[in-house]
Amino acid sequence: MTLKIDSGFDLADLKESVDVEFKLAEGKSGTGSVPKSFWETYSAMGNTEGGEVFLGVKQDGDKFEFKGIKNTESVVSDLWNALNNRQKVSVNLLQNSNIKVEAIEGVDIIRIHIPKASRKQKPVYINNNPITGSYRRYNEGDYHCDEETVRRMMANRSKMLGIVDYLKDLISVISIWIVYKHIDNSLERLGQITHGTITIQ
Repeated sequence: MTLKIDSGFDLADLKESVDVEFKLAEGKSGTGSVPKSFWETYSAMGNTEGGEVFLGVKQDGDKFEFKGIKNTESVVSDLWNALNNRQKVSVNLLQNSNIKVEAIEGVDIIRIHIPKASRKQKPVYINNNPITGSYRRYNEGDYHCDEETVRRMMANRSKMLGIVDYLKDLISVISIWIVYKHIDNSLERLGQITHGTITIQ
């Protein structure tokens, strides 16, 4: 589905930043393809503050041009396939609403909102290797995380997962206690409980 957006985009005002990235994404055929550099940006934005990526926009120095994606359906399909392939990315941060095909100036572009990853999802990395595949966003660029940064994120993740496991165990214990009290109350209504034996009246 293509959404029409306001052409209030002034090309003169377009600018890449820490949370905005433009990629041409033409592919060899010229009909559209997910660029390799997208995944570095995906990791970087996920590990930083999130952001927006626009596919189908050409950058020439400080100038930008909406070139569009001819085969948006195929590109979106490739995006979802890769996002759900753990050999490609460590985690899928996106929901259906995060990828939109939008029409502007007579062409279709793909707008992708990348949320900030939670502590238990970091590091977001690519190509099945957290040390070489983790990036962070600085200004308008994607940069490799050093090993110390990656290990710190992994340590924070382990702590968060430990807390989650503790809470799960606690909820399980509380649930068992609630069920026991419910059974206990039900038995009291049916009969009497004396010294661990049940006498039905």
